[in-house]
Amino acid sequence: MSSELREVPLLDLHGGVPDAERMLEMKRRVEAAMEEAMAASSEEWSTTVREERTEFFEYMASGNWVEDEGEEQELGRDLYRNIVSLHESGEAYAPMKNEYKKKGEDEDDSGGWMELTKSAVHFFSSMPPSFFLRSEFVAKAMFATWSYTFALEVLWMMQSHDWQSVWVPVLMESPVGTPPFLVEVMDTRTSTNLVHQVFHLFTLHAATGIHVENVDLILEFGGGYGCLCRAAFQAGFTGQYVIFDLPVFSAVQTFYLRSNGIAVRSLTEASEDFLSGLSGVYTLGDVDLLGRLVQDHASRNGEGGSTLTRSENSVVFAMWSLCEAPLWAREGIWRLRNIFNVWMLGCREEWQGVDNMQYVRSLALDLQANSTLIRLPDQISAKDFYFVASRPGRDLAAD
Repeated sequence: MSSELREVPLLDLHGGVPDAERMLEMKRRVEAAMEEAMAASSEEWSTTVREERTEFFEYMASGNWVEDEGEEQELGRDLYRNIVSLHESGEAYAPMKNEYKKKGEDEDDSGGWMELTKSAVHFFSSMPPSFFLRSEFVAKAMFATWSYTFALEVLWMMQSHDWQSVWVPVLMESPVGTPPFLVEVMDTRTSTNLVHQVFHLFTLHAATGIHVENVDLILEFGGGYGCLCRAAFQAGFTGQYVIFDLPVFSAVQTFYLRSNGIAVRSLTEASEDFLSGLSGVYTLGDVDLLGRLVQDHASRNGEGGSTLTRSENSVVFAMWSLCEAPLWAREGIWRLRNIFNVWMLGCREEWQGVDNMQYVRSLALDLQANSTLIRLPDQISAKDFYFVASRPGRDLAAD
């Protein structure tokens, strides 16, 4: 198997730049949606959020909770209590502190993870869950808002022969969290961030022929609030989806995905369910435990009970996450390289002194796979790219 890393412009992969007039029209739609979202920051909108916040935290302080109060209220309550508990117990910060202690490093050497966790704890413990996607914190950390990127991605997907049958249904946005920047596309109400997440699935298919509906096991490193995961299930995925993330974000993902009707379990508490092949989402933040469980999963599911060390129907997603992680986290995930069949990363060329170009070249060499570096167009970012590597296994493309 060749380990050569070939380079392909994203424009070539998806058929060049779409028609200029259509690009301009789609870009204007997004900008109009952004203006609408800005208007939502008016005094009237602020009053609505303040009233909701006051009502929610008065409810939480009262302790007058009833069992049949409604799933949305119950899930919101659980999110708030989980965030507070993670903070007060110190569990929110444990992954970083444990690594510092093991390596004798200073806490400042965290790749920004400690500061991100502190900001997330502050935000999610002070914002009503029903409006969490409208916050400045989420907009900066987890929600794509670029109008040019949106226009390109939508028009590329619209050129696909399976646009109507596959991609349009996936683009229907969920009301959970009150997402901003909503845009009508072919009578479908979507958002800038959902389009961006679905475009990752679309690019994976363009580069490899893989449809997620034919995948059994997905590992996502850094799952945001759960948008890509939900998109995969909307696209027909019915297998096991593991999200590796910091504890605070695992709590947010649990809230968001359960609110959308997707079963979510803690992998720490439901390891036997995972090993038995029970479908759904599993959250985890312990890289050593993840490695042991995924290795056991691959061995149990080998043909004839063999000690197969690779899950042939498996994909790893790491969208601008693994390449922005501390080296200790990268090393932990990379120990799984012989188990997963397909790897898809989103990267910036350099991150906090780490040369990610050299990093993905090393990955390509280690994987001994068909590896492609897909360059984003200059109009989006000359310094960012996708890395996609796939090894022969069962046919994951559509029949």
